[in-house]
Amino acid sequence: MASTAGQVMTLAKTALLNDPAGAIYPDAAMYPVMDLAYQELQTKLTRLGIPVTKEVSAPIIVAKGTKVLSEGAGLPIDLISPVWLGERSVGSTLDYIDMTERSWEPTVTPSTSLIYWTWREDQLKFVGSTVDRDVLIKYKKSLGHLSDENSVILILNCDNWLAHRTAMKAAATIGSNPTRAQQIGVDLGIIWDDFSGTLIHKDQSRPVRRKRTRYRVP
Repeated sequence: MASTAGQVMTLAKTALLNDPAGAIYPDAAMYPVMDLAYQELQTKLTRLGIPVTKEVSAPIIVAKGTKVLSEGAGLPIDLISPVWLGERSVGSTLDYIDMTERSWEPTVTPSTSLIYWTWREDQLKFVGSTVDRDVLIKYKKSLGHLSDENSVILILNCDNWLAHRTAMKAAATIGSNPTRAQQIGVDLGIIWDDFSGTLIHKDQSRPVRRKRTRYRVP
C-alpha cells in the first residue's frame, strides 16, 4: 500500500529530528525539502532503469503530415523522455511495429508510415506520413510532486530513504545543524545500498522479450 507524505514526514520529524511538534522544522518549510528529495529519488531510479519510472501511453493518433508532438499537444503529461515508439494503422488490432530512433530527422520522402522518430527540444519529431497513424510510446515518467500531507508517494518501500534524505537536508538547511545532517547521512548511505540493491535484483528477475528486428508496413 502506498504511503503518504504525511506518514514519511512524521517519521522524519519524530525519529530523526526529534521535533514531532514542528517547533524547529515546520511543515511549511519541510514539504518543499521533502519534494526535492523525492525528485532526486526519481532521477536516481530513472538512471538505474528501475521500472517504477517506466510507463506506456494510451494509443495516440498522429494525424497525417504531423511532424511534432509536444507537451500539451499529444504527449503524455508525465513524460520525461521517450524510450520506444511503435506504430500501426489507425483502427488496426495488429502488434505495433518498432519505429527507429534517429538523432536528427532524416531527409526522406514521407510515406504511409512514420518509420522514424527523434527526441529533440523536449518534443517528438517525425518526418510525417501521408495517412493518420496510431502510435504507442514507452517512456520514463515523472511521479509528480509532494506538496502536503495527503500527497501519495508512488515509489513503494522508499519511506526509510525518503525520511532520512528529507531529515538530512532539513538539518543542514532549516535547522543549521551540519553535525546532525552528517550523522543522518551515514545511515542514508546504508539505506540506499539496501533499497537500490533490492530494486535492481527484482528488476533483473523479470523476463526479457526480444525485439523485432525487421520493419514491415502493416
